[in-house]
Amino acid sequence: MRSLSGGSDRSALLFSGLFYLCGVAGVLYSGYSSDRTGDRKWHCVAGQVSTGLFLAASAIPGQPFWLVMTWLCFTGLVAYSWPPPFWALPTQTLTASAAATGIGLVNMFGNLAGYVGNHFFGWLKGQGATDSACLFFLAFCYLMGGLIVSQVRVQKNGNLLGKCPTTVHPVDGHVFPS
Repeated sequence: MRSLSGGSDRSALLFSGLFYLCGVAGVLYSGYSSDRTGDRKWHCVAGQVSTGLFLAASAIPGQPFWLVMTWLCFTGLVAYSWPPPFWALPTQTLTASAAATGIGLVNMFGNLAGYVGNHFFGWLKGQGATDSACLFFLAFCYLMGGLIVSQVRVQKNGNLLGKCPTTVHPVDGHVFPS
C-alpha cells in the first residue's frame, strides 16, 4: 500500500483502514438484508462473486492509486458481507447433527486453506509471480467459492425440517413457537 500510494507508513495504515471500515458496513448491511429477506444463499454467492470481481479489478496493473483504492474499498465492502449468511446456511440446509459436522468440516478445510494458501503464495512469489498474478489467483478462488455455494440446495421454507410450528396470540398478534 505504501509503495502504491507513494506516501508514508501512517498514510498506508490509514488507507488500509478504509478497507476494514467498508468491511464493517458490508457485514452490517448483509446481516440486515439477509435477515429481512431470509435469502442466505444468494447473499453469500453475491458477496463471494463480487469480492472476486472487485479484487481482480484492483489487481489490474497501471491504474492510478485512487482507482485501486476505490476497487479495494468495494472489495472490503463485499469481502466481509458474505460470511454472516454463509454461516447460517448449514442450519438451513442440514439437520442439527449434520449441520454441526458440516460446520466442523468447513472450519477444518478453511484452516487448512489458510495454512496452505500462505505457503502457496510464497511459492508463487518465489517462482517470479507478480503481486497482481497472486491477487488474480485469489480472485479466482472467490469466484469458485461463489460457484460452489450457488449449487447448495435450500428449500423455500428455510430448512429441511420445515418451519417451526407457531401460535399467534389472539389479542396482540405476537407469534410464539408451539
